[in-house]
Amino acid sequence: MALRNRLAKEIADNNLATPEQVDERAITLMQSGIMKYNEYVNMLNRYIKEGNITMSRLLRQAIEKQADVEQSAGNPDNARAYRALAYQARQTDDEHLLNTFDSLCEIYERTANNPAMFSYWDRLTAAGLEEF
Repeated sequence: MALRNRLAKEIADNNLATPEQVDERAITLMQSGIMKYNEYVNMLNRYIKEGNITMSRLLRQAIEKQADVEQSAGNPDNARAYRALAYQARQTDDEHLLNTFDSLCEIYERTANNPAMFSYWDRLTAAGLEEF
């Protein structure tokens, strides 16, 4: 529990929205309403790769709004795609990272005393470890 609390504090300290990370041109583009799905994808991937927490969060908010627009326009498939992308954008959120840590701990607890599971360790933990 102490390790999780330390991790939570580190994540919270490092996942702060900062004005220095704001890209005004991108915000103008997001607010214009002209962006296509693949443009949201490319922009999100860029900001995640750069570690730009602020823009990732702002972009997620814009993607969620676009999902609502698509739903209201009677395009449920498009709305689902935007919601899935917004979910992907959550990978930098504090809660998501802590849930990933909790999942890794649970996998460890379930497999540590079961030698038959040792060969599955890498497969079970690969996605979670990649997020850290």
